[in-house]
Amino acid sequence: MALTPEALAALMEQNTVEIANSEPPDAFKVRCARIEIVNSAEVKLVTDTDPGAYTSVGWEFAEGKVGSPLRIMLTFRRPQADTTSPQAPM
Repeated sequence: MALTPEALAALMEQNTVEIANSEPPDAFKVRCARIEIVNSAEVKLVTDTDPGAYTSVGWEFAEGKVGSPLRIMLTFRRPQADTTSPQAPM
């Protein structure tokens, strides 16, 4: 799902993703939520993956936390040094 420029500008290190149900309520499930962004310099920024299961309404396939809107806290990982690049000789 593409984010609007306003949504991208609002991202911080920790973010609460909110997924609201439609009217009339639709039954859906979300698992392994995370945010992935590739910026204009082709650098990929990724949050930790939330391992939980979330379900919008109670139904026979419900699991995990049930309710709408779903709120999932996601934290971006700190960028790591590129260990695949050749090292300069010392």
